[in-house]
Order: sequence, then C-alpha cells, then structure tokens
Amino acid sequence: MIRLKLLVALVIVLPFLTAMVPLDEALFEAVKHGDARKAEALLKQGADVKAQDKEDGRTPLHWAAANGYKAVMEVLVIKGAMVDAIDEEMRTPLHWAAYNGHLPVVERLLAGGASVNAVAKNGWMPLNAAVARGNAAIVEVLLAHGATVNAIDKKFGMTLLHKAVMEGQDAVVHQLIMAGAEVNITDRDGKTPLHWAATTARLIIIDRPSRSGRWTRFPDIRDVS
Repeated sequence: MIRLKLLVALVIVLPFLTAMVPLDEALFEAVKHGDARKAEALLKQGADVKAQDKEDGRTPLHWAAANGYKAVMEVLVIKGAMVDAIDEEMRTPLHWAAYNGHLPVVERLLAGGASVNAVAKNGWMPLNAAVARGNAAIVEVLLAHGATVNAIDKKFGMTLLHKAVMEGQDAVVHQLIMAGAEVNITDRDGKTPLHWAATTARLIIIDRPSRSGRWTRFPDIRDVS
C-alpha cells in the first residue's frame, strides 16, 4: 500500500520536476539572446529567476548584465532577481557589466542597491574591472557611488593607480588621483605609480587639492631626474 502511494506521488510530481529544468534552460537562452518578452513569459510559467547555470554558476541576471541587456535586466529584477548574486568566482552582475562596458546597466544595478565594493575571489571589485578595460565613464560612476580607490592587489601589491599608469590610461589615472588615490604608495617591488610611469615613459600632469587645502602638482615624467 505504501509503495503504491509512493508510486502515485511520483507519477504526479515527476512531470512538474522534469518540466522545471527545460524552463530554466529556456530562460537562460532567452536572456542570452536579449529577448525580454520571452524571458518574462518563461518566468510566468515558473522558470527560476535565481537559477544558476552549469558553466560557472551565473544567474540570468549575470548574463543580462554581461551582455548589456537592460530591458531583460529590468524584467529579472522585477521578478525578484538578486542584484548581488554571485557566481562560482564570487563575481556579481555589477562586475560583469563594469568589465564589459555597459554603463546603463551599471547605473541601473547601482540604483537597485548593488554593492559597489563587492569582492570576487581574485580580489577584484567592480572598479578593478572598469579600470582593467580603461572605461573612464564607468570608473566615474563607480567612484561617485563610493568605490574603494586605494584597494591593493594581493598578488602584486599594486593599487588601481599602479595598473592604470602601467596601461597608459591617462583619463583613468586623472580620475583616480582626483578621487584620492595614493600616488606614493609602493607595490611589492617597492615601486610607486610614478616609478611605473617612468618605466612606460608617460604620466600626465595632474593638479589636485592636498590635505592642507593647497594644490599639489604631480610632475610630468620629463621633470623626474
């Protein structure tokens, strides 16, 4: 009798369980193709807005943010997607949007409460991602929302200013310094951003108020002996 009841229960429940997997897979496909209308329909049918893919644990919102699909993202957020969901590398949708240069998505995520200083496994915050790509517009937005400007890379002991100087990202260098980046901090090899500027033969001249209230001029590489 007990076995019969279990069999009946399985017959009733199994179709619903097996139906959920294709729904979630279909949701990922819709999101990856930027189809907001289809994504919404699938969510109404029962697809899980917080589902994680088998590749690296990304949610539909990760994929929408990574591809810059703001309309799809709006649908997902309304349906309960977590703006600070993390994948297997602890990257949030904001990490992906910042790295891939999707400014409107970055702004929407921040407006929705996304953590500007969320830390991934590799130590990166969204600002690291934006600086890595030299995206001055996104760097500006993240800094305006309180992004940590003097975070130190655990592997090389470098700050974002070190890296921006090394990559020759003059606009980003200017932004970081104006936001309070330490110009005399040394990396693991004892080099300051100015040392790296000498190595790469470049550094823009930047003025900013010092702590005393006076303006401090950082020298052009040609002024360094």
